[in-house]
Amino acid sequence: MANILVIDSDAATRRLVEQTLRPAGHVVLSAISRVQGVELSRDNHVDVAIICLYMPNEAGMNTVVDFLYESPGVEIIAFARQSGATNLTIFAHWLGATKSLTKPVERRELLKAVDEVLLARREEESHRLTPPRGAVRRAKIARHPEFNTAHEHGSHPHN
Repeated sequence: MANILVIDSDAATRRLVEQTLRPAGHVVLSAISRVQGVELSRDNHVDVAIICLYMPNEAGMNTVVDFLYESPGVEIIAFARQSGATNLTIFAHWLGATKSLTKPVERRELLKAVDEVLLARREEESHRLTPPRGAVRRAKIARHPEFNTAHEHGSHPHN
């Protein structure tokens, strides 16, 4: 099936993702932080990254940006808690996240989201008439005021 990376500081959420997706045939890698997640993605092929936008001492949006730069072909599903999630998930979608889910998530909803993301990816690859999603994502980041200064100088925005 697919290689899926979940990045969330909450052990219960990581366990739920693993227990839901492994029986469906997916390989699931887990990380408790942005740094660990990026390292795992460098060492392993990842098809989908499920990223929590609220992690202690870290901005989950920085994790999304890291994946957009490091692995532009990875599909991103953003996780957010119900309170205050709207603005972050809108921004995550604007950057290029494929889907967003609200915590706590139901197993059926998680499986459906992963299936939809993988199906859309396969369809896009078979009908490649548009620029690769990674090129579009990088262009959006370059235009955003928070990120474009570092990008113009050729460095990663969050180094």
